[in-house]
Amino acid sequence: MCPFPPSLDYVYILVAVDYVSKWIAAIPCGKIDHKTVLKFLKENVLSRNDAYENSQIYKERTKLFSEKNILRKIFEPS
Repeated sequence: MCPFPPSLDYVYILVAVDYVSKWIAAIPCGKIDHKTVLKFLKENVLSRNDAYENSQIYKERTKLFSEKNILRKIFEPS
């Protein structure tokens, strides 16, 4: 499939589909590379399940994306 006509420097549309829940996420992209896809997955797919940070599922999913030297995440409600 050919790229779409450019609109605000976006040429492609990156789409993720969950065929069980019929959930769809899409973003416009100027280029398709591993950084764009990884950012899209982290922001739209992996974070959407709302797993607690202490759960084993969260730890397994973020293990690939996290730095080994991060000790803790600081959260200050306002």
